[in-house]
Amino acid sequence: MSHSKHTTSLDNNIWKVSCLHRLPPLLFALPQTISTQLTLILSCRNELLDLFDHLLRRCCSAKQLGCVHGRIVVAGASYSAFLAARLVSVYARFGLLGDARIVFDETPAECKSNLLLWNSILRAYTSNGCNEEALELYVEMRKVGVLGDGFTFPLVMRGCAEMGSSIWCRSVHCHALQMGLHHNLHVVNGLMGMYAKLGQMSIAL
Repeated sequence: MSHSKHTTSLDNNIWKVSCLHRLPPLLFALPQTISTQLTLILSCRNELLDLFDHLLRRCCSAKQLGCVHGRIVVAGASYSAFLAARLVSVYARFGLLGDARIVFDETPAECKSNLLLWNSILRAYTSNGCNEEALELYVEMRKVGVLGDGFTFPLVMRGCAEMGSSIWCRSVHCHALQMGLHHNLHVVNGLMGMYAKLGQMSIAL
């Protein structure tokens, strides 16, 4: 698909967004029961979130990303931890880590318990070589009571290995064991890669 066709498609979808986010107020003007109205509003919101996710994944420039992000804010969809995680991921794809961090920091407090959001910002940092920042976020994540999963630990382990810190590596290894993830394939591979980087494969085996 040419760039012009891609842009036209994106513009058409953004127009759909502008229509969708105006639907809920209109629904209240229709002669329906409250339960029916709520069902329709939730349906519209879910469709809106799906459409925004589709638009974000299709962004091929930082300019397009900024446009879609603006629409998300205008539509009041920035409350979604799922969309925030997607925004973080796409900003990081364009190397805009500062913008990715702003999205993360400005996400509503109630979304900060969402592991997908934390994994997204951790991946953004480790993928761009900002390992110290990633480990600092990992510490913050644990302080607020969010524990890692099989996707979190490989990211943190990569950061530990790149930092070359045996203390960090063993600490994160213990956290993974405490979470019962010693048989998780992603975690096991992460451990092996981490200790191999340090020349300490005997610990991983």
